Amino acid sequence: MQTSLASIFWTNPFGRHAEGASRTLIQRRSLPTYLAICAGVVFLALTVALTDFSYSGAELNGAVASMIAMALVGMTLRRFGIVRIGDGVEGLALFSVISMLAPLCAVVMASTNLPLADAVLARADYMLFRFQRENFVAWVMEWPGLMTATQGVYHSLIIQPSLLIAVLFATGKGKRGWTLLLAWSLALAVILAIFPFFPAVGTPPYFLEFEDVFHGARDGSLRILGLKALTGIIEFPSFHAAAAVLLGWGFAGAGRLAVPFVLLNVLMFASALVAGHYL
Repeated sequence: MQTSLASIFWTNPFGRHAEGASRTLIQRRSLPTYLAICAGVVFLALTVALTDFSYSGAELNGAVASMIAMALVGMTLRRFGIVRIGDGVEGLALFSVISMLAPLCAVVMASTNLPLADAVLARADYMLFRFQRENFVAWVMEWPGLMTATQGVYHSLIIQPSLLIAVLFATGKGKRGWTLLLAWSLALAVILAIFPFFPAVGTPPYFLEFEDVFHGARDGSLRILGLKALTGIIEFPSFHAAAAVLLGWGFAGAGRLAVPFVLLNVLMFASALVAGHYL
């Protein structure tokens, strides 16, 4: 049966779409993600209150206000029956908040300044898998086109999540969208909990400029939670690998986008090995 563009986004007069979501101000399926976000906010608030870290409101408050406004717009749209767009806008707002909280929390966790674990991780790679990252990277670098493509695949993490969230909510797969956001939050929480016990810098080439932030968090020279802190500094466990699994799962339910994007995320999983991460 043909589906019009309008019917994809506009619910019937009773505010129901294919998954039975009602036109309420608060979407019940979003609550676990809100709780995860609140936990991150409380952690950062306690950090600022009890340690020498400070929060740069001048740098970040504008972005925070925009995200809150975006979430409120999404709620309002859903309340007036535009459920799919409303859920999607709110979902994108929550993803933006998560994307800001995670690197700020990572900077705090790096401040534990435990000994670098690179030697242990490299030895584990070899003992468990007979894998030596330097040899693998050297092989990739023999093919300039392959190296460029690998870097592009790695950086696709910048675009993929927002695209997937928009597609899932727009096509009536809201349950999958909310599950993705919660899984994303929990994956980050697990990685942040492990990271301070295995701090690592990996080995070049690096696809992100993170060393100044990483070492600044460790030696105490970076204690302002602002724009500079908004960069990925975690080498182990690799969030790129975790994200590749989550995005692959999400796109697997996205119709015609499934095959190319699942393959893209298989490649992104592998690209992490070139970008400094350990197997």
